[in-house]
Amino acid sequence: MKVIDCTPKTASESFLQQILAKIEEKLPFLGASGAQVHQAILERFQRGLDNRFTMVENFTPEGQSKPVPFILVGPHGITVLNLNSEKGIYRAKEENWLEMNKSTRHYAMARVNLIKQTQAMAQAVSDYLSQQGQFVPEVTPVLIFSDPGVHIDANRPAIRLVLADGIDRLVSSFLQGADVLKPVAIKGIIDLFDRIAHPIAPVPVREDDFFGKDLGLTEKSKTSHPRHPAQVKMPSFLSNNRFTRSQWILLAFMLVLNILLLMGVIMLVVITAG
Repeated sequence: MKVIDCTPKTASESFLQQILAKIEEKLPFLGASGAQVHQAILERFQRGLDNRFTMVENFTPEGQSKPVPFILVGPHGITVLNLNSEKGIYRAKEENWLEMNKSTRHYAMARVNLIKQTQAMAQAVSDYLSQQGQFVPEVTPVLIFSDPGVHIDANRPAIRLVLADGIDRLVSSFLQGADVLKPVAIKGIIDLFDRIAHPIAPVPVREDDFFGKDLGLTEKSKTSHPRHPAQVKMPSFLSNNRFTRSQWILLAFMLVLNILLLMGVIMLVVITAG
């Protein structure tokens, strides 16, 4: 299976983020990071699908703030795979998405409707491909849960819901499904995403001033105006350090630990001084 990574190129991680990432690997109680879950799911698809399929990672359609984790393109058609790594007990009925409150043990509307979120991703991908002149059948939305601690009471959900133990069956269904897209259509869609992932920078073309040459004018003889340096707004510290949820937890844990150590030292000094 071919993989096309459309993740936006951002500035490299800060030194603090690199340290926190290394500490996270040594502390299992923090759980797997989002990047680790993403990679683990991708590897399961790579093991099960052949070279007729292509997986597009982290494509952000116009108007969407959250990137689409996976877009699977193949003979079966186009499938948008929304990935969720949280655990909990949910209830799905058509487009309604409810979550059980851990304290009251009652269902209530979830803060984020994952069904509608997945539908919006699929619609955005479909609209984008249509705008680019790619004729595609209906884009299928699928919601995948990576944590085995998820339970869903489903009653005719509007989209396909896949638990952790059903991912391999999902992969097999793509292989066994009927062919919907022809190879020519698949290549056109893949080439489109490939250009997004690997844009070609335009080469500046310098046009010679033939009239200036005839008049004996050179670049030095032209009147030059001093250019003022552009005002660059420096990003704040927080914008340069976009920590993950587990990294924020680790920072809070380290802060509390330092406070406790400091209080211990102060008490020791007071006791010994008395």
